[in-house]
Amino acid sequence: MEYNSYHSNIKIAASLDILPNELKRIIPKSSLNRFRNTDYSSLLGYKEDQDFTRIITIAKEFLQSRLAINVFKAALRVRDVKISILSRLQQSSLSKLQMKTMIVTTINRVKDSLGLSRVLRFFGISMYKYLSWSKEIKHKCSDSPIHKCLRIWPNQLSKKEVTKMKSLLTDPEYSSWSITSLAYYALKNNILSACVSTWYKYANIL
Repeated sequence: MEYNSYHSNIKIAASLDILPNELKRIIPKSSLNRFRNTDYSSLLGYKEDQDFTRIITIAKEFLQSRLAINVFKAALRVRDVKISILSRLQQSSLSKLQMKTMIVTTINRVKDSLGLSRVLRFFGISMYKYLSWSKEIKHKCSDSPIHKCLRIWPNQLSKKEVTKMKSLLTDPEYSSWSITSLAYYALKNNILSACVSTWYKYANIL
């Protein structure tokens, strides 16, 4: 079995954690770990090569400062989006789907800089909810009142059922009725077969 040999500069760069990702992907993890845990200070020419050492130092400082800037920008983006969402919610100018889209889009933009779990905590949502919202946004459907793809989420009210529900909700004759009363009335008279929670869910959208 043949083993690859690597230039000392690659080994030193790996030990300083500034090796380009392209090289990291082709070098075995076991080799990378060995490079990181090896002391190269006694290597012949290591101390004397001032130019290389200076370049390494500058590169490392640059990468650290760039990372700090990216983290700062990502944190500002999260803050701005949260402020925007709260402001628009107070003005009732933001739908649930728009809110979910804003949050998921922001998470996807900054998760590499801040870490996914940290960003989820910032927005106060769980991993399950994030994945669910991502799926909902990816497969949103304009034909559905709740904007969910009918093929992926088949257990939804049909357009005809939604029309019946909307008709009852907007009928002046039932304006004083609670949603629970309307739900049982529609069920009893075979107008619409839907549970109370479904009525509340759609009533908030229609």
